[in-house]
Amino acid sequence: MDLPQFSGDGIYEIKVSGHIDEAQRYWFEGMTISTSFDEDGASVTTFSGTVADQAALHGVLARIRDMNLKLISVNKIKESNQKRRKKMNNSTATKSKDQYSLAKILGLWAAAALPMGILGWLVYPVLTPDRVTDPVGAAITRTILMSLGLIWIFVLSMLIVYREEGDLRWSTIRRRLRLNAPLDPKTGVPRRKLWLWIIPIAILAMASSQTYGPALKNLWVRILPFLAPPAGFDPFELVFGSPELMAR
Repeated sequence: MDLPQFSGDGIYEIKVSGHIDEAQRYWFEGMTISTSFDEDGASVTTFSGTVADQAALHGVLARIRDMNLKLISVNKIKESNQKRRKKMNNSTATKSKDQYSLAKILGLWAAAALPMGILGWLVYPVLTPDRVTDPVGAAITRTILMSLGLIWIFVLSMLIVYREEGDLRWSTIRRRLRLNAPLDPKTGVPRRKLWLWIIPIAILAMASSQTYGPALKNLWVRILPFLAPPAGFDPFELVFGSPELMAR
């Protein structure tokens, strides 16, 4: 790529494709180095810091070239105070325009929370009037209603993403929902195998909920008794609290 003709000292931001290891960071002493990911999940390394002159800038770029890293962009980000104030004012105005108002925030909260509340506290009692003699049916009904509420929250989330991004491509959804591959804590490199840690963590969470769940529930109910669900509204209590069903 053609290098813009910068002159004088300044703070520069240089972006390259790929990542560098800890040993290579020594070559860029004095610069801040960070790693992010583009829409396709590829790693992008950003160098930022003060460069004395154009010769020093070319020196940094020569090191990047020797490391076989693809140069994406070079930007001089230091500006005069007047330009910086103008840019800050424009940025503030843009954020104020794009930021949701309090009314919209409350509207989105209501759109997400109210359907779940209606399903759990109004529809559920109508569909299961006799929750004591048929606890399994009541538990299944409540689970289905809660699942419908969660499906609606997912649909609402997709509507918000589409409104803000203009599309629902997988790369867009992955970026907005932060579904990028986890980073290796030692190298900072994306490693999809780290997702496998979810399996033992999920098993441990389920085991701990069965072991410590009842005790924790009793504790917070004693502290905040008004948060305890009314009788017949806890599907797990309906099923696991029935000696007949546990025996079966």
